Amino acid sequence: DQWGIVVFGKTDPEALVDMGLEVRSLGSLPAHEVVKVYQAADVMVVPSLEDNYPNTVIEAMACGTPVVGFDSGGISEQIEHRTTGYVAQLYSAADLANGIRFVLEEADYEQLTANNLRVVRKRNSFGVVANAYLSLYQKLTVSTER
Repeated sequence: DQWGIVVFGKTDPEALVDMGLEVRSLGSLPAHEVVKVYQAADVMVVPSLEDNYPNTVIEAMACGTPVVGFDSGGISEQIEHRTTGYVAQLYSAADLANGIRFVLEEADYEQLTANNLRVVRKRNSFGVVANAYLSLYQKLTVSTER
């Protein structure tokens, strides 16, 4: 097997050259092209040390792609450790690598994909999100009427 890295968005692919893997930079992409990248990827790695609740994690999961990221902010709230991907110890590049290895070599990949789709439907479907906003709106309007 030959592995490579695909990056998109505002990136500096030259920073990844020393990894010994082929790096392909796609630059900025329209949404329908991003979906194709997620679907073609074996794993999405989000090495952010701070992030609130990145849409990229949800987007990858919605495409069935397992996600590996650090135990930081919303990333660790989105990924179910060893169920939809891998939550690595913050600041540990070795554990991030363990997560990638877990997804690509150890886990039941088809099960990870199914779990991702199930979790996204449960947490992020239109009905779920709309009901959460409606509930919040109702709580706020009741508390301001007093």
